[in-house]
Amino acid sequence: MNIRLDNELEQKLNYFAHELHTTKTELVKPYILRMLEDLEDYYHAHKALQDEGSISIDELEKEFAHVAD
Repeated sequence: MNIRLDNELEQKLNYFAHELHTTKTELVKPYILRMLEDLEDYYHAHKALQDEGSISIDELEKEFAHVAD
């Protein structure tokens, strides 16, 4: 995969990769994974909301009241 970064961002990435003795890929990969996980969570929540609709907080509290017992 190749991405285009503006010059300032590319310089910062190069600087920190050099300073931390790592590759740019190793620096960026964990953040991409985290962002994709968050995006996936959002996508599934949004899809569930569309498919199932929403409920009020009162209904939710009633539904999960037994959990607190």
